[in-house]
Amino acid sequence: MHDLQGTLPNSWADNGAFPALRALYLNRNWRLSGPLPANWGSKTSSLNKLEVLALQGCNLTGTLPVSWSSNMPLLSVLDLNYNYLSGEPLCSVFLPLQLCSVAMRLIIAQTSAAHCHQAHIRCGVSNG
Repeated sequence: MHDLQGTLPNSWADNGAFPALRALYLNRNWRLSGPLPANWGSKTSSLNKLEVLALQGCNLTGTLPVSWSSNMPLLSVLDLNYNYLSGEPLCSVFLPLQLCSVAMRLIIAQTSAAHCHQAHIRCGVSNG
């Protein structure tokens, strides 16, 4: 799916929307924008069984919702490479989960150039 546009729907977290979803790959949907929905990490979210969430190469903005770390207990792979996210470092948000693999590149626009900062965390230990 590379033709999605708009924002990530809050309704995907509605109870019963995706009762058995384990992996969601939405990479390279550059017309997806806006924040990561905090309610995806709510206690009643249908996405709380996710093990893999790949959102690489979208135009997502804002911060990583803290609710994701406490209410997505099975999430072991989170790919947020090449988005426009800010806020708390991944290790401080997801350290309680001991994610096996978390990768994120923040693209920060400064004046006329874009700079990339890569953080790669494996099971709570920073490798970059």
